[in-house]
Amino acid sequence: MALVLAAVVVIRSVPSGEPPERFATADTGPEDAFELVVRVDSLDAAKGVLRMRIEARPGPALPPEGALVLTDIGSVPTIRVPGDSPPTVTAVEIDVSKGDVSNYPFDAYTAGFAATAVAGADRTLVEAADQPVLPFSVTGLSNVSGFSLDGSASESASGVGAVAFTAERDPNARTWAIAMMAIYWLLAAGAVAVALSVILSQRAWESRHLAWLGSMLFALSAFRTTAPGSPPIGTFLDFYAFFPAVTLVVLSLTGLIVTFLVRPRDELGL
Repeated sequence: MALVLAAVVVIRSVPSGEPPERFATADTGPEDAFELVVRVDSLDAAKGVLRMRIEARPGPALPPEGALVLTDIGSVPTIRVPGDSPPTVTAVEIDVSKGDVSNYPFDAYTAGFAATAVAGADRTLVEAADQPVLPFSVTGLSNVSGFSLDGSASESASGVGAVAFTAERDPNARTWAIAMMAIYWLLAAGAVAVALSVILSQRAWESRHLAWLGSMLFALSAFRTTAPGSPPIGTFLDFYAFFPAVTLVVLSLTGLIVTFLVRPRDELGL
């Protein structure tokens, strides 16, 4: 029965090959000059960076001379939409405005950027400043792994479009991280229980306890590397599970060593 249940869980977890999740859409209308397609590829929580690709697809009302998209993205202030050539894909990175990986696995992030557009793909920023803005639509697609990402697109009366993103750890990743914390505490509690039973003379002192606790120190460190998303050292997971567990194991190991050194041989039960 257990094998059947495990097989069902695995089969339901297999990716279906569906297209990326569409998380933000401003429907394209007949008056839109182009469609701004934003594909979010990854979120680097350690660096606080959201990586994405932006593509401007010509719309029904694109002027013959094309359009110039103005953004507040520092690395890519403008995106050109030529009227007589295929659209190009621009890779960009934006900094998250809120969120800290030190809260892992309960970390959440927000980010966003603003954009507007004017007619004429060959205009400069100075020339575009006094030009009337063009209407456009925004579509967001998410390819982010390990995060649940949502977004929204809105347009102000001045023609400036705002794209906002919110992301938090995927429920599966968060569940496993919480399970890791529980495992750390269970193993640490077991080490303390064994050490106390020997120190209080309820069990005989055995050298294999030293080998067990010594190997557990390395096992706890190796287990830390399985945390989803490979978070850096110094997160909530570490301060409230990994570090305490290592500390308790070290104290248990030290207690057994001290017991061996100070207790008479006939009381060790050897």
